[in-house]
Amino acid sequence: MSYTPARSTDPPRPPARLSAGITPAQLARQLLDRRVDELATVGREALIPVLPAPPLVATAALARTAEAKVLSNMRGRSRRKGRRG
Repeated sequence: MSYTPARSTDPPRPPARLSAGITPAQLARQLLDRRVDELATVGREALIPVLPAPPLVATAALARTAEAKVLSNMRGRSRRKGRRG
């Protein structure tokens, strides 16, 4: 969709309508009538994530888990080698 400026001979266009059925000028007027702290509160609430943040991974816990996994894999391999012999 491209924008073509109106020529002086074109009839005037009706104002654009937003999804709520109001014009951008009406929306701007409504926002200008609100207090700044009210707008700030609404803005902050709009930024609250829908999904919770993923859990933080602690480096020490990750290292312990990785070490336990590696050691269990090593033990499993040594048992299998012993059975073949």
